[in-house]
Amino acid sequence: DADMKKLGKIAREQSKVTKFSADETTQALYRMAQAGYDVKKMEDILPTALQFSAGGDFDLDKATDNITDYQTALELSNKELKQAVDQWSQAARITNTSQEQITDAALRSAQSAKALNGKYTEQTEILSVLASNSIKGERAGTVLRNMILRLSKGSKEAYAAVYELSGKDGLEKMLDTPAHIYFKNESFICSK
Repeated sequence: DADMKKLGKIAREQSKVTKFSADETTQALYRMAQAGYDVKKMEDILPTALQFSAGGDFDLDKATDNITDYQTALELSNKELKQAVDQWSQAARITNTSQEQITDAALRSAQSAKALNGKYTEQTEILSVLASNSIKGERAGTVLRNMILRLSKGSKEAYAAVYELSGKDGLEKMLDTPAHIYFKNESFICSK
């Protein structure tokens, strides 16, 4: 099968330019296949998984599993996933946190992070602040998830109240004005 030959070639090529063997690289590709990735997507994401795992010095199998889970949870494009992984690496460096801890936190709060305007960017910034305050790993993800859920509940109520008081025109006018926090589609959005 042509796809299997192509994946074998990719695994061998990547094993030559990284610290991982062809077998380890093949296992990473297997994880991606389990996540439903096609050959093109695997080829595109594999270098990201390899670099992330090597840079953070943690298990390639777990790193691959984590980034594919994260991409699926936040419905990220390949480009967005690469940016998120780069941000995790930077956050780990500046907060004296392991990449594994940052990833665990990001995964724990991934579904809730969809409510954030910048998704992974704002999520990583908040996780960095938490890590700088010794709240790391899954605990940080739980804290962030709970913060977002608490804010989301209130924002839905506020959205309904503003809509009731000002109607659709007033609500649209409010959304067009700069604000630190505004409401859209019944969830909160943080603006910059």
